[in-house]
Formats: sequence, structure tokens, C-alpha cells
Amino acid sequence: YARSYKEVKDKLLSAAENASLDVKTVIAEILLSAERDERTFKLLSELFSSGDNIPLYSQYFGMYGDERAAAILYRALDECNYAEYIEIKNAIERHSRRRSRFYGRSDIYPHKVQALSFYLS
Repeated sequence: YARSYKEVKDKLLSAAENASLDVKTVIAEILLSAERDERTFKLLSELFSSGDNIPLYSQYFGMYGDERAAAILYRALDECNYAEYIEIKNAIERHSRRRSRFYGRSDIYPHKVQALSFYLS
């Protein structure tokens, strides 16, 4: 048995190193509520970069609350579908806590912003 919270976290991160994507996803979900850690951010980045479940991993980034994720999320806007776009946008907004930072971006596809405006009205 692990003796401390840190030991449990270390064991989870160690197990994630050679785990399948599904197992890494479960481990990441558990670590979302843990204290921020560079290893956890690396795991979340790896999951997001896999391209497997962008909406879910966008939510994970938003829940984790590390501002560094915003750069990764912004880059993904160029190649995402609409469902992914919504979750990426939500994660960015969760980070910024202000909609104006997101809507002020000039590199967001106009049709995506227009579609978003339709759903928000």
C-alpha cells in the first residue's frame, strides 16, 4: 500500500509511462484533481497530441487549469471539426475566465465564430 498521496500519484504516473492510451486516459482523469505537476501536464499533452479524443482531452486541459495548455489548444483550432472546436473553445475560456480573450483572436476561422454565434443566440 502507498503511504502517502505523493506515493499514489508517483505510482500512477509511473504506470502511465508504458500504458495503453485507454489506461493513460483513466490515470489522467484521476490526476486532474491532484496538485499540478509537470509530469501530469506532459501526460495531458501526450493524450491531446494523440488526436484520439480531442473533445475529452480538451476538457481535461480545461479542468487541469494550466495556462500553458492554451497555446496547445489554440494551435488545434486550425485543424479541428465543429465538436472539437466547441470543447477546445470551452477549455480556453475556462483558462482565461474571460470570453474577450478568445473572441479577440483574429486567426480563428470566421465561419466557426459565425456558427458559434448562431448557437449562442
